[in-house]
Formats: sequence, structure tokens, C-alpha cells
Amino acid sequence: MNAEKEQNFISLVAYIHNNENEIQEFYQIANKLLKKHFLNYEIIFVNDASSDQTIERLKEILEKEEGSLSVVTMSYFQGLEKTMQAGVDLAIGDFVYEFDMIAVNYHSELIMDMYFKALQNQDIVVAAEKNSEKWLSKQFYRVFNKYANMQYKLGTERFRLLSRRAINRVNSMSEHLPYRKASYATAGLNLKRIEYEKIKDIFIPSMKNEKIKLAMNNLILFTDFFYKWSVRIAIIMMCITLFVVSYTVFMFITRATIEGWTTTMLFLSFGFMGLFIFLTMIIKYMDLLVRLVFTKQKYLIRNIEKIY
Repeated sequence: MNAEKEQNFISLVAYIHNNENEIQEFYQIANKLLKKHFLNYEIIFVNDASSDQTIERLKEILEKEEGSLSVVTMSYFQGLEKTMQAGVDLAIGDFVYEFDMIAVNYHSELIMDMYFKALQNQDIVVAAEKNSEKWLSKQFYRVFNKYANMQYKLGTERFRLLSRRAINRVNSMSEHLPYRKASYATAGLNLKRIEYEKIKDIFIPSMKNEKIKLAMNNLILFTDFFYKWSVRIAIIMMCITLFVVSYTVFMFITRATIEGWTTTMLFLSFGFMGLFIFLTMIIKYMDLLVRLVFTKQKYLIRNIEKIY
């Protein structure tokens, strides 16, 4: 029987934050599938400071069912990216599944389909629900993909599978991954996107403030969106300044102005032009500074618990 199972060691890392209603279904599906198809595997839940009964519910499930898992609990709420990086750093599998959310709206066979795709020289395989992007997400990815120099276009994803080579590659690029999807897309490895039809509706927490902050940070970090627009604004302001200067000189020559008005307007015009040029330079340097700071940031773990 064991000879029929896949020999690769599989790690499954799943993000949880107040998921007491979804944890049982997800664990049962994941554990049953991995146990059936793989000789060796591990399940790691990364708990981003849940305030409900998610962990207690998980322990109750394991008291009734055969299985084991590890729970990594963060010291405080640190968001999806840092929390998932903590789990992936602890994973030891030849292939690692990343589940950014545990609500299930797909057939479980999709998980194995992704594994077999990975065996076909695909280091990164992502699963995405068809037509799932909301309007705001569409606009973000449209801007991101336009201004980012990446091998692959980004979009909304539900979960992904990474080879050990892919994980090693992105870790060698940076100690910290501020935006995992973008890091994977720039790793220079084969990436396959699989789209699926949802089998049921699920509740997706908005986390609007976190997403907006993440979007702004990553537009700065991975694209030149703000730099290009600051240059455009500076050019527009320079044109306006030149117009004002020309108009001021004309008024001075024709003597159709009051005393001191010419000097004041010239001073203000060149002052505003210098200000916008300076702001353009500051934004560019902030861009570089953010890149350096992000590579030094670390996540904080409170404890790691093995549950049988």
C-alpha cells in the first residue's frame, strides 16, 4: 500500500485568524487527502492571534480523529504575509502548499491536480477561482501589472503549491517577503495558474485596512508607479511655472502690474517648481529605503505547539 503513495514529503501551511466555523471542514479534507496520497506529510496552522475558539475547536477535532499537526501562534496580529512566512520557514517538505484562507469552495481533487502539475517541471502552481476578483482588486492588479516588471501577471489566488527549489530561490533573494506572490512571480521559475469553478459560496473576510496598506507598500516596493506619477506631476507643474513666468515677464514689460508683484510671482513660481522636483527625488529615495528596510523585518512567534 505504501509503495503506491507519493514519496515526496509534503508540507501544508494554512493561515488561520478567527476561523472556528471553517477549521473542521478544512482539516478533515486536508488530512484525509494527504494521508491517502502521501507517505510523509505535515500540517502546519499559523495562528495570527485568533480571538475566538479556533484553536480549541481544532483540539476537539483531534481528540476524535487520528492525526497530528503543528500550530504556530504569533505574538500579536501581524497580517497574512508575515504570518505565512513564519509557517513556510518552519516547513520541511519537498513541496509546500500555502493556503492563505481555509474556507473551501473547490473540489478536493484540485489539491492533487496541482501536485501532479508541479511534477511536470512547474515550481509554482497557483489555484484561482474564476471571475472572483472584486472591482477594487481588479484595479489594483491592473495598476500593479502595468507598472511592475514581472515575468507573470498577478491576480487573486486561493492557494498555491511551491517546490523546495522555489522556496530556496525566493529566500535567497530576500530574508523577508513583503509580498509573496510578487516574489514568486519574479523568481525566474516556471509558474502555472489553474482556474476552477467554485462549488459553493464562502465568506471571505475583508480586512480592508490591512489590504490597502499592503497594496500601497507593494506598489512602492515592486513597481515604479509612484515615481512615474511624481515625475509627471513635476513636469505639469514645471509647465505651469513656465507659463506663470512668461506671463509675469509680459506684465512687467507692459507695465501693467503693481510694484513688487513681479518679484513675488517669480519667487513663488521657482519655489513651487523646486518643491515638486524635490518631492520627486524624495519619493524615489523612499522607494529605495523601503526596499532595504523590508529585507530586515522579522515576524514574532509566541509559541509552537504540536497537537496529536
